Amino acid sequence: MFRLARIAVLVASAWSCHAQELFSNPRDPQTLINELDRATTVAVGSFRVSRTYPWFDGWHYSAAIKVKEFMYGGGKNRSEIPFRWTEHWGGTCLVCTRLSQYDGASGIWFLHERDGALDIVNVTHESFCGKPLPMTLHEVVAKAIRMKAPPSLPHPTK
Repeated sequence: MFRLARIAVLVASAWSCHAQELFSNPRDPQTLINELDRATTVAVGSFRVSRTYPWFDGWHYSAAIKVKEFMYGGGKNRSEIPFRWTEHWGGTCLVCTRLSQYDGASGIWFLHERDGALDIVNVTHESFCGKPLPMTLHEVVAKAIRMKAPPSLPHPTK
């Protein structure tokens, strides 16, 4: 019985990876248009951790995306997008709560608003967590934004 359950898990994970490869090509403007339905902001910038300190429940972090350009959505008068979180002591299977893995990462960030704060959208589906798209996709993202913008609204500009 245990062996059958293990085989079922392997088949399910293989199928989900295959489906993600088929439907999550970040070089395809249509894929990015679909992700823009989830994102409220698209920004170009670098993620930098600014403060960490230990506390009883784990490490507390403060960081921000230093914005070079807003490509889509609100926040155009902000120079950074702040993040605060706690990484609890010990191991966790919730790898997406470990935003410290992005320290120093630069690129195109798809963000959505959750509970009054912005959170990272998983565009590529290469992993469980969201991460920035490389700058080589800047024109593809700009094209997707232009294709998504309704004709009555001005197209986003740099």
